[in-house]
Amino acid sequence: MGEGKPALDAAGTRRGLRAMRQAPLVAAARAASAVGTNCCRCCGALLVEPVLDLGPQPLSDALCDPQPPGMMEPHWPLQALACVECGLMQLADGDAPTAEAAEDRWSRDAWLRQAEALVRQLGLDEETPVLHVGSGDGRRLQPFQRRGIPVLGIEPRASLARQALARGIPTEPPAFSASLARRLRATGQAPALILASDLLAEASDPHDLVAGFRILLAPGGLLLAEVPHLLPVLTEVRLEAIRHGRRTLFSLMAFEMLLAQHDLVVLEAKEAAGGVLRVLACHAEDRGKLTGTSVVELRRRERGAGIDRVHAYRDFAARAVEAKCALLDLLVAACRAGQRVGGWGAGPEAVALANACGLRSDLLPWVVDPQPQRQGRLLPGSGIPVLAPSAVPEARPDLLLILSRTPREEVARAVPAMREWGGRFVCPLPTLSII
Repeated sequence: MGEGKPALDAAGTRRGLRAMRQAPLVAAARAASAVGTNCCRCCGALLVEPVLDLGPQPLSDALCDPQPPGMMEPHWPLQALACVECGLMQLADGDAPTAEAAEDRWSRDAWLRQAEALVRQLGLDEETPVLHVGSGDGRRLQPFQRRGIPVLGIEPRASLARQALARGIPTEPPAFSASLARRLRATGQAPALILASDLLAEASDPHDLVAGFRILLAPGGLLLAEVPHLLPVLTEVRLEAIRHGRRTLFSLMAFEMLLAQHDLVVLEAKEAAGGVLRVLACHAEDRGKLTGTSVVELRRRERGAGIDRVHAYRDFAARAVEAKCALLDLLVAACRAGQRVGGWGAGPEAVALANACGLRSDLLPWVVDPQPQRQGRLLPGSGIPVLAPSAVPEARPDLLLILSRTPREEVARAVPAMREWGGRFVCPLPTLSII
């Protein structure tokens, strides 16, 4: 699609979804992934629109320890490309690994409410099993298991699988695929609910995963999938969303097309905390389930943002450069004025943002993080030390840069003493603000 292409109407969307089911397009997308060609992982179109090239970057989901002088930290190219045919953003093909001990970050209370709603909606009981693909440490399956509902986790990361087994959650170690789905189906597995977290964003071949969901999901069952949402990345200039380990950022438009190629349809779509798109889907033949108004509204918002037009990605790239320059200008001015500066956050988002903006310890001497396992370590790439939050009142910074997605109000509650010496908070995105 070019810049002048009008947004699809409802009939056009339906025609597009029917067309996207064609097997040759699925084969083209999967073949492109197999040979390392930069083609869209959803529709197979050639990716000709570079969005942002951040150069060589370290992994953002694994903090590092001080290294001997001369020791080089591994870096991998990090470039985002856009498909303006279907509204997908993905990293250019590369061989950056995913950290083995990646954190399984989620809100327990919010998930308990979601799990209760799913139990009621599907009438889950001891006859309706639940499968979690990318199950992490198994905690998301515990609310179902406590009700006597059969559960099974699929988790190839050994450290997380061991944690799940220690919690009493049955967990299989192979990576999920269509082949594994067929083997599980042959043993009688037919889950009424499939949960899919993170894996679709990490997969080099998302078609293989979705084909597996289609094979395994019981008739009348539901798929609850969570993927990184492209819309807030573009509108809020979320630089930290572009990082190794997340190969793909989905619009609802692209995700619907991906599912439609495997005869799955979206029933509900919701924007969850942390830039997550949460989608509820089912078999296309389950006509008794109607598409909700949330899907229609989110489609409208994505079209309004121009996700299917090239100018949206070029505007994002320009705003990203401006945000980076504004932050560096502020930190350089603070350094020249002799002001004390610190940072808040050492999670993957904070690491990705620090490296995307080229921050180093000369401009940002330290950051704090409330997670004890992060303290005493270094941000990869920048080498910025991570301290406990108690360092803030000790250092009395004039400016505290919020690198994480933690709301400013929450950070202010965590370090209330900042106001005692007139310290201020800096929010770098979407535009620089000092509060």
